[in-house]
Amino acid sequence: MTLGSERRTVQEPLIRYAQEVGWAYLPPGEALRLRGGKNGLVLREVLIQQLQRLSPGVVQGLEVLKERFQRLMDRAEAEFLGFWEGQNADKAVDAVLEHFRNQERREEFYRFFRELQDLYEILSPDPFLRPYLEAYEQLADMYRILKENFEPGVPVDREFLRKTARIVQRHTRTPEVAEPDAMYALDGKALQKLTEAQVSEVRRVFNLIKAFFHLVASRRHQDPYLIPIGERADAIARRFYERRVSSTEALEELELLVQEVQKAEQARKPSHLSPEGFAVFWFLKLEGVGNAEEVAQQVEQALKTYPHWTWNEAQERELRRRLYRVLPEGDLEEMTVLVERLLQMLRRAHG
Repeated sequence: MTLGSERRTVQEPLIRYAQEVGWAYLPPGEALRLRGGKNGLVLREVLIQQLQRLSPGVVQGLEVLKERFQRLMDRAEAEFLGFWEGQNADKAVDAVLEHFRNQERREEFYRFFRELQDLYEILSPDPFLRPYLEAYEQLADMYRILKENFEPGVPVDREFLRKTARIVQRHTRTPEVAEPDAMYALDGKALQKLTEAQVSEVRRVFNLIKAFFHLVASRRHQDPYLIPIGERADAIARRFYERRVSSTEALEELELLVQEVQKAEQARKPSHLSPEGFAVFWFLKLEGVGNAEEVAQQVEQALKTYPHWTWNEAQERELRRRLYRVLPEGDLEEMTVLVERLLQMLRRAHG
């Protein structure tokens, strides 16, 4: 069948039938105009009209949306885009991270950018946006930087709508804050390299915070001794974000945790304890419990005796009793806290 005959025998009858049942025919030129060009996927004016019909007073016309977009970009110029003025990309990233350590500031910027992004998705590819594209790219890059560094467990790609995601992929201009799991094997040596990296002090702090997060997330099942170390890194991060410690103080504390990881890795090599048993040993050793290895061996045996303790209440009760018996006698309140922390670590290893 030739193209001409297919149009006469298939396409035109389908068009007539669609019109007979209530569809409106849209000539190619008009469809292209309503889509805003070849890259547009929706008939934007029609979409706005139908949304206005369904939600009167909520969805506004394109001109109103353009005015709102312009006001938001004016605000961005006044409040957010100055980080790039007169600075190279490295210093700009440092300035962004330092400024937005305050959670309220971050949340306000997140709300601002999400509204701006929604408008961009509706208006793009309108020529109206052209004068704003470079600034919009910078704002999207700033949003990416903040999400990657303050929320390392959240996939940042899911935060962007389709058109903005394409911009971020094509035009990211700031240097990456290190992703250690992509560059090195996640271990003490990788952490040590991050402490020695030739970047600013603030960047090293953020790199180490992210590294500890990924280290624990990827290895907590096979190396549960890392879980309490990760919790301490999280505590340092919170105090750093809240400006209760300086970048220098946070870096010093994180470097001590790096040394602890290295010591634990060295102690793990000759140990015959199971992963859980070694985690108990290392936990008790750091807590100053005497005969930590002997106690860990007994806890290891108790875990084998009660393998379903994480979901079986009876086995959990028996395991608790065993822990109280094998731990050195001491203040009851302190022992209760110690047992709870120990069980919490072991639960996270299973989770």
